[in-house]
Amino acid sequence: MYEIIRAERVAEGISLTVIAPDGEERLVFSFPELIDRGINAFHLLEAPQKYLCDPRSRTVARKQRSG
Repeated sequence: MYEIIRAERVAEGISLTVIAPDGEERLVFSFPELIDRGINAFHLLEAPQKYLCDPRSRTVARKQRSG
């Protein structure tokens, strides 16, 4: 899972920019896709730094809180 550095609303849903070992990758997730995965799309747009993404498996997950 890699850091998400940017989340933007696009016509298709939400575009995520992820820092992967090969460089930056951009993925687009539809709103229904995120909702089906239990992701709060509004929160993802507001605080992308609190999430991680695996571009290969198209997985998005909230970071675990430390402490």
